Amino acid sequence: MNVYNKTIEPSSEKSTSDFLFWWLAPILALLVGLGIWSNHFECGFHTTDIHTIVNNEAIDSLRNIPRFFVDPRTSADQSEYDNYQPLLTTTFSIDYHVADKALPQVFQIDTFVWFLLQLAAMYLLFALIPGSDHRCALLGAAIFAFHPVAAETVNYISRRGSIMGAFGVLAGMIVWLVWPARLPARIVYFEGVPQSSWDAFRKKWSPQINSWYQTIIHLPLGLYLIPVALGMLADPTAAVFAPILLVFMLLFDRKRVALRILPAGLVCGAYWVFQTAFTRRFAAGLRQPLFPWLFTQPLVAIRYFYSFFVPLHLSAVGDLPVVAHFWSPAAVAGYAGLAAIGWLAVASARRAEWRTVSFGLWWFLIALAPTSLIPQTVPEDNQRMYLAMAGLAFSLSRTVWIFIDKTAAAAPSKRILALSAGGALVLMLLAGCCWETYQRNKVWTSEISLWEDAKEQSPRNPVGYIRYANALIADDATDEAYQNLERAASLKPENAAAEVELAQAFDSVSRNEEAEKHFRLALASGPRYSPAFSEFAQWLVVQRRLGEALPLATHAVELNPWDMVARHVLLNIYSAENDWGQVKRVADETLWLDPGDASAQHARVIAQSVFDELRAARRDAERSTNPSDYLKLSVSYYQNRQFQESIEACRQALAIRPDLAEAYSNMAAAEYALGHLDKAEADLRETLRLRPNLQVAKNNLDYMLWLKAQPKK
Repeated sequence: MNVYNKTIEPSSEKSTSDFLFWWLAPILALLVGLGIWSNHFECGFHTTDIHTIVNNEAIDSLRNIPRFFVDPRTSADQSEYDNYQPLLTTTFSIDYHVADKALPQVFQIDTFVWFLLQLAAMYLLFALIPGSDHRCALLGAAIFAFHPVAAETVNYISRRGSIMGAFGVLAGMIVWLVWPARLPARIVYFEGVPQSSWDAFRKKWSPQINSWYQTIIHLPLGLYLIPVALGMLADPTAAVFAPILLVFMLLFDRKRVALRILPAGLVCGAYWVFQTAFTRRFAAGLRQPLFPWLFTQPLVAIRYFYSFFVPLHLSAVGDLPVVAHFWSPAAVAGYAGLAAIGWLAVASARRAEWRTVSFGLWWFLIALAPTSLIPQTVPEDNQRMYLAMAGLAFSLSRTVWIFIDKTAAAAPSKRILALSAGGALVLMLLAGCCWETYQRNKVWTSEISLWEDAKEQSPRNPVGYIRYANALIADDATDEAYQNLERAASLKPENAAAEVELAQAFDSVSRNEEAEKHFRLALASGPRYSPAFSEFAQWLVVQRRLGEALPLATHAVELNPWDMVARHVLLNIYSAENDWGQVKRVADETLWLDPGDASAQHARVIAQSVFDELRAARRDAERSTNPSDYLKLSVSYYQNRQFQESIEACRQALAIRPDLAEAYSNMAAAEYALGHLDKAEADLRETLRLRPNLQVAKNNLDYMLWLKAQPKK
């Protein structure tokens, strides 16, 4: 049974302030919240949403749901966006089924329902934490609900997993607090003289039933881990539940801590290791280097902390670069700031009334750990502080009420004045948050508004300019788009992903020279980033430069076997070259990785039909003395790039009919493919000797003579 320090309870005296906080404040908060978030439902799909929802064919059918739990590649249409969040992908599939298409409003409604559930769980947990009360819970939940940082996650559909994961952590803490410590001791109770058969039944069986009930609720079932496990299936960072629970035990309930934290530690730790190993390969070549990443993260944490209290410069993309050395001034500033927050968390834990504040600060630091310890693609992302912000909201709420209560206690006659001043301060705080949140919702309404804001808030990050240009291109404003692309190029991204985006954007405005330049810069800056090679190869195929595209696509597959863009490029190149053996090989490998790949299925069917034709032609030729059957066989061999066999089939046709000009013509084609130009010329001359008017042979001979006349390099 959980034992806690004595909870600081609010006065039970029914007063005006009690009425306000129990009834009027929640109603007003709900009404205001619905108004603040009303424009949230106007937001569309952005960036990652295109890959995880709009272009993700896996979510089209509910029958794919079992695959979501075993195959991370079903989470997106490109490997660099793949992640293991099966419960999140399941909700996307359900939304898609409900809307009968990718309708953003349906997805946003679903996201907001999860947000409301999370806020309800947050209020309940904050009210249950020792030292807190319903006032702290309401204010903490309101700060979180109206905070503009929340808008960065709630409006971004692909980040719904963060909300679901946060709900799992909160629900797990609630169950741990309530079960069984705060459950009723008995569920059947009767004393006195029975007046009915039901009374007699309760009097007789209540001891046994209550005994069974006590046995059941004290079974070591670990029910609190169920919502946590579900939360981790939506967002792996929900694994921070274990260290958050550990801090809670150390602050409020120190009995047998090591034994009681073990189940949560094993489940969360094992899952975190599993999913990291399971998915890390999908973003290979794009993650930041480990040590510069670690040197930068303390500064990132301080910037998150600052953004919570001063949320005025939020952006869809950050412009903070990684620091090169651990002694860099920026890194040292981060260490100092992080140490200050840690000291504040330790110092506040020494006094009972401030332990709740300490718990919130530790919550903030712990919730940032998963994305701080494992390198990501960019060092800073406001959406990563979503769960961490819950701790700061609780700490701030508790701090506000501690000061209000102390002021009221110091001068009881001025209680109303203290409450009024405190209330005015709180209202000003919430009003500012509400205004900023409403404005952030407007920013997320469209691609143009989002990326226009991003380039203004993060002027040193070229990604904002690139994506703003893409939005302008979609809106047919190509001249302004080109100006923004030039600005992005002048910032010298030196980042493979940004260079690829820049190259594709230049291609969209038909600037081939600039596009190729930035594709090559992407190769130079990201030699381990497979999309740089596969996207460049795809562009070269469109430019009909197949010979240059082939080695790039091949290298992309070597870097990342799950790069489906590269595999599709290979299928296109080998098909254009009639290399059906290679087509079948690549198609088989692709279908082994992704059995539902439509391009690979189609390519394999075509390749197999060519093989079937060859088999049929060989069978017909073996059974026939007709030279035409051997000519068909030679063509089938040629289509399968079996050039020597094609020549042999032609010779067999000539053995039957020595004056067959078409046989010499086919031999010439095969000899040319083998690089035997002299033999090809001789075969073409023999063709024309037998059929002087065969125009195809004349053209081929002219080309052959021109080719042989070229100076050798």
